[in-house]
Amino acid sequence: MKLKTLYAVAAIALFSAFTNPAPPETDIIGKWKIDDASVNNATNRVLFKLKLANLGMAGKIEDQRNRIKEQIAAVRVTFSADHTTAIQSGDKTTAGTWNLSDNNHILSTTKNGVIRKDSILSLAATRIQLVGLAERDTVVYIRP
Repeated sequence: MKLKTLYAVAAIALFSAFTNPAPPETDIIGKWKIDDASVNNATNRVLFKLKLANLGMAGKIEDQRNRIKEQIAAVRVTFSADHTTAIQSGDKTTAGTWNLSDNNHILSTTKNGVIRKDSILSLAATRIQLVGLAERDTVVYIRP
């Protein structure tokens, strides 16, 4: 009986030694959307930037809050295995690229020549939590 148990434990140890967890890159690949809890913060950031760039139109910009919020909630980001991205907003799709660096702790995305770097706070197959290094904004993405 002890010998069977020993063999079973040895077999489990052997098989688990050759089983690698999925690398972070594998978890990122696929389609994502901004989590509902992050949409309000993203909306506030967009409105702030718009008001700053258009000081005389702050009231009119604020009137568009719900429309902007709906647009942000509808955005879908697809990370492909070939390190390209497709950002879909309404009927418009913008192409870009992505990569991981700093031992898979930094996600860099490039869109229209602009590079954004985010620190990865958590990453799982169904959820990514990022903090923008320049903006210091936290965003959670989930699978749609």
